[in-house]
Amino acid sequence: MNAFPRLKAYFHIAVALIVIGYPMYLWALWDPMDYGFSAMRLGGDFFAFYEAALLSLRGYVMLVMDFPEFRLTALEYAPGSHPFYEWVMSPGLLLFLLPFAVVPFTFSYILFFLAGIGALVTACKERYRSFDTLDFVCLAPASLLCVLYGQPVIFVAALLCAGLRHLPLSPVYAGLLLGVTVIEPFVFGFSLLALAASRNMMALSAAICSAAGVVFLSTVLFGAESWSLYWQTAFSTQFSALLQADNAVISMAVSVTGSLIAMALNKESVVLVQSLVTVLAACVVVWLFWRERDREARDLVFVICIVLANPFTYVWDLALVTPLLYFYAVRHEVFAPSDYDSPVFEPIALTALYLLPFAAIALTSHLVPIAPLVLVVAVFFVIPRLVAPVEEAGQRSGHDAGLTA
Repeated sequence: MNAFPRLKAYFHIAVALIVIGYPMYLWALWDPMDYGFSAMRLGGDFFAFYEAALLSLRGYVMLVMDFPEFRLTALEYAPGSHPFYEWVMSPGLLLFLLPFAVVPFTFSYILFFLAGIGALVTACKERYRSFDTLDFVCLAPASLLCVLYGQPVIFVAALLCAGLRHLPLSPVYAGLLLGVTVIEPFVFGFSLLALAASRNMMALSAAICSAAGVVFLSTVLFGAESWSLYWQTAFSTQFSALLQADNAVISMAVSVTGSLIAMALNKESVVLVQSLVTVLAACVVVWLFWRERDREARDLVFVICIVLANPFTYVWDLALVTPLLYFYAVRHEVFAPSDYDSPVFEPIALTALYLLPFAAIALTSHLVPIAPLVLVVAVFFVIPRLVAPVEEAGQRSGHDAGLTA
């Protein structure tokens, strides 16, 4: 049985856009010899990560953590191939990247995205029964953008998905996985908040222990000053870079901050609105995990809250959402309704969320930043399953389409 018959048409349109429409759009929008869709652009972001790991292996960790200086160094190595070198990496992420710097760049890039896709598949393997469900995650726009640009968020997505899925039955294992997300401190902070709100002390303790292990090992290798520099300069460097970024970079931002900057709001207004959204998202996370709720709906809204709360999320960061959107869709048969009274607008809203990475780039490029609105609308359609009693939500979902394939 196909779990996504209603998604078939949408998915074929999405693949057509990915394979044909998106490259043509980039080709028309930008000069391909300068910035656009060219072979040089493949792995362009990963080059900065690779260069940071390579410099760290050679003993220049402080140069890497001095973000403005690192940008000049990276530009010297590959002038013109990367338009935005202010990628701010934590020492934890730098530790994770070290093994990829022991081989040449091309092999490292191939190994990197194969490992990322493999990690994502492993995190979701319990429900895969056909190619239709495999390609939902592996060919998702956000997953393809992670591969195209060489972004490590696909590994964070795998850790977060696996941690949330194992939380009810294996809290210690789930906590260990969620603790490793400290390589992306914002995701880790919200994960700790969720575990504290759920009052799952075993998972919370395990998460703190595994995070402490990552921090300790990175401190031993890179020195305590690396973490000090990160906390002192990470936020200000990213925010300044986003304020000064050109339209090509702004079009990839799906955060509230990026959308407000695209609308030409002043700095003070952007900070105020984003702060309010972040606080509201944190409150929603506490509400989600305070008592038992529909698990798939809770996890989906949780990752959407992370995306909205982080001022520096880009289109590839929506890879956090894709696997949990898959579990939600299978559990509640969103794209495979079992009766004629099933909702129509919910699958449309979630399909828009699925295709958001490409839509956000195209629309924001023409000054219509819709990404936060699409995320909020998706949450709006999931809320009824969150407020319903867990038993009722389970009855309403019917059989698990993913297990009947």
